Amino acid sequence: MYKSTRRLAGLLRLSRIRYIAPNIRTIMAFKTSLVARSLLDRIPVSERPYAIREAVLALTAQSSPADVALTVNLLAAQPDDFAKGDLLSRLLEAVEQNELAVVEAACASDPTLRDELLDLVVERLGSEATRLSQKPGKANRVPLNDVVRLEGDVTGSLHTKEAAPETIKSMLRFARLSCSSLRGAGSHRLLSAVLIFLGASDHGICRSARDLLFTNFTALTDPALGDNLPIWACTQRLFTADADTFYHDLGYSIWLRQCSGTASSIKSWFDPTYWALIRHGLRNGDPERRKQCLAILRRSIAVAVRDESAWRTVCCQHSNEQGVGKWTSPLLQHRMHRMLAYACQACSADSHDFKEN
Repeated sequence: MYKSTRRLAGLLRLSRIRYIAPNIRTIMAFKTSLVARSLLDRIPVSERPYAIREAVLALTAQSSPADVALTVNLLAAQPDDFAKGDLLSRLLEAVEQNELAVVEAACASDPTLRDELLDLVVERLGSEATRLSQKPGKANRVPLNDVVRLEGDVTGSLHTKEAAPETIKSMLRFARLSCSSLRGAGSHRLLSAVLIFLGASDHGICRSARDLLFTNFTALTDPALGDNLPIWACTQRLFTADADTFYHDLGYSIWLRQCSGTASSIKSWFDPTYWALIRHGLRNGDPERRKQCLAILRRSIAVAVRDESAWRTVCCQHSNEQGVGKWTSPLLQHRMHRMLAYACQACSADSHDFKEN
């Protein structure tokens, strides 16, 4: 066994010199799966599992993509559950250290690894979100655990060492690049963790969580199931962070991004608080905040005028002396009302007859 391991190590070094260049395109061009099979043919069948495990254990987060791709192909040619578990552990370490080139090389050689690795990353992020939700104060600037329910059993892995902020950011980056195909319980668990991270004291974690939410909103939510309602609850909570405009800016950026999506992504948000926050931003915000609120208002009106139930959250209809219905808004004051009329006119011609106070 020892002799076979040494032989494989020597063959790997030889293959890197003769066949493999340190970039994934060259690896693919030289068909590393064929190289892997050729290497295995030189080792007795009974000793191959041990040699493969040694090759996997030799990988680190700093291993070259060429080494990783070749090892993955060796494992594909000689499947071994123990070796695969070790490989996933090594790849998780690479994700945590932001060595994503190594991870991409492995996933390019075996696409099934991405889904399995993503499951591990989501579980770890859920554990870290649970930790954060249990530590309001210095580490958790805006507690959101009372408006977000962490999905799944994430407490079982809390015995692991607490992740550093850079590690959490690295895992969020990997999830952002990989979770487009995530569905079911996994997507709900990841969404819950991401929303918790929006309130973290580390602004870098907040930005990474926001970027993941922006990039994968469709994959993580189903408006028909009400998945986007916790996003609105968290957005409102971010506005309550006293004397820290970073979280206010974060909330408005999420709100504005949601407005740029489908109508269903914000229609369920319409309530008195929704319109009151727009009014507050237009009245009291700086020029940039007013610009954001006007954009939110215009998009919201464009959505509302196409659905009577949504429109009724903004306005109510009264009959005049001639019996013709006129729309008025009890929620908005006269200055805001003019802004509403302008936004309604700018969105499109609509059958509603809007009456200005």
